[in-house]
Amino acid sequence: MQVISILIFRYVHYYEQYAEYDAFVTAPEYSNPWISDSTEAWDMEKQTKEVSARRVKRWAFSLQELLKDPAGKEQFYRFLDKEFSAENLKFYDAVQELKQINANEVELKVQEIWNEFLETDANTPVNIDSKSYDLTKKNVQTPDRCVFDAAASHLYLLMKNDSYARYLRSELYKEFLNGTKKKSKLFIPKLPSLSIGS
Repeated sequence: MQVISILIFRYVHYYEQYAEYDAFVTAPEYSNPWISDSTEAWDMEKQTKEVSARRVKRWAFSLQELLKDPAGKEQFYRFLDKEFSAENLKFYDAVQELKQINANEVELKVQEIWNEFLETDANTPVNIDSKSYDLTKKNVQTPDRCVFDAAASHLYLLMKNDSYARYLRSELYKEFLNGTKKKSKLFIPKLPSLSIGS
């Protein structure tokens, strides 16, 4: 019985957190591109200059939500740069990029990432635990797309549990959130006229 109540609590929490972003519950900021033939919603998601308060609030849901948004990722990178740990995000991005490239480019990209971040005289060294380092060093001998997964997971957890929490408490995030709240306008959706029976 306790398991069910925990599940219900988590479901309610999830619903409350995402309700503002559910088009069935709250009117969306932009019209649905599938209905209106307007790509405004997709264009605004890619934009990093004008960011709505709703988007910025969503960054506080999780590190994954923050990194999905180009503007959020840019802001988080600025914060990490001030904290002298931007190399963690650079490494994580390089590993994600490695998973997307053509198979014939993998070996070269693996060597580039190793030289840039993990070699003893690397330009942008990342600080990972010895277990992840040893495993990665062994895996580099037979390069594939998953060579750096252990190191990337270690750094992701470090960012998630340490840097991300500090970012949400930082003045940089608070100022950005307050700045977007001041710019945001009251959104009143324009409903299409309904013609019934004609």
